Amino acid sequence: MDRPPKMTPHQVKEALRRRDTGEPAQEIAQSHNVSHGLISRLAA
Repeated sequence: MDRPPKMTPHQVKEALRRRDTGEPAQEIAQSHNVSHGLISRLAA
């Protein structure tokens, strides 16, 4: 079985929108309780 995703598709869209406005990945990650590396990988 696969691991469940850490973020829902809606959360991913919101995180990318916030990243596009210039908000730091660390702050976005804290609000979603995930690592800042995950946020960086989403943006890549």
